[in-house]
Amino acid sequence: MTNRRNIFSRFFRLLVMLHKISYAHFTEWNNKRKRKAFAAGIYFLSILPEFVLLAGTFLAARGQDGYVHLVNVPQKVVFYGLAGLAVLLSAIPLGFFDDKKICKEVRQELRERPRYWKRAIAVYWAVIVAMVATANIVFPTFSDKTMPPENERTEVPQRWRDYLSLRFAIVARQETPNEVLQRLIDQDGRTTRYGKPVYAMQVRKEDMAGEFRVGLLSHATFEEIRDGRRKFVECTWVKGYTPDSIRILLTVWYEMKKVELCPVDSLEWTEDMEF
Repeated sequence: MTNRRNIFSRFFRLLVMLHKISYAHFTEWNNKRKRKAFAAGIYFLSILPEFVLLAGTFLAARGQDGYVHLVNVPQKVVFYGLAGLAVLLSAIPLGFFDDKKICKEVRQELRERPRYWKRAIAVYWAVIVAMVATANIVFPTFSDKTMPPENERTEVPQRWRDYLSLRFAIVARQETPNEVLQRLIDQDGRTTRYGKPVYAMQVRKEDMAGEFRVGLLSHATFEEIRDGRRKFVECTWVKGYTPDSIRILLTVWYEMKKVELCPVDSLEWTEDMEF
């Protein structure tokens, strides 16, 4: 038990000293230049490795929509473990109060064992980079591998560039549906396998100028759409790709009613079509 305590205390002292070295370095640098405004940033500079670890973990867990999605236990273990470790290590410099004492201690340590601490810093950064790399490997490896049948497999890169091209092609808008509306859209069994739509928008009178939405006039008059007496929601998904790498898109129109969202029309089209 004593040996274990000694090993733990030595390891903890090593972590503390690594943070003290960076803290003392930036403190002395700031004191020489007398930049008091920069003093508040010394803490953040001393936890730069932990910030890299935390940012790398979030980037690894981020989905195509920009949000963190943890779909299984391995991903949760890696995400919460690394994020929690980064937060705990970031708390070490919060106990540094006496700057002069810390700088004196660091100078003495560097005089006695300069190579040891240079290697320790290099190893510490190498471990941080390795953990970030591991997180970026684990998340894709343990992602949800549930795939549709072979003849229905599609790629769904729902990103800003996907929406931007539709903005010019069919005057699409990216609106944020409320929770109830989003839940109703997600319940449509025909489109759930395509993930989140590239965009979702309410059809307004200015959207009826072209031929793309002319099919809605079979369900409502232009005046009803213009006055808001009949409300329709338009959603578009990337369904797949042609052999020529042209996107196959699926657009579904829903009528908004009091307690439900009723699909009224749909159109499967390719990006090279003109309306």
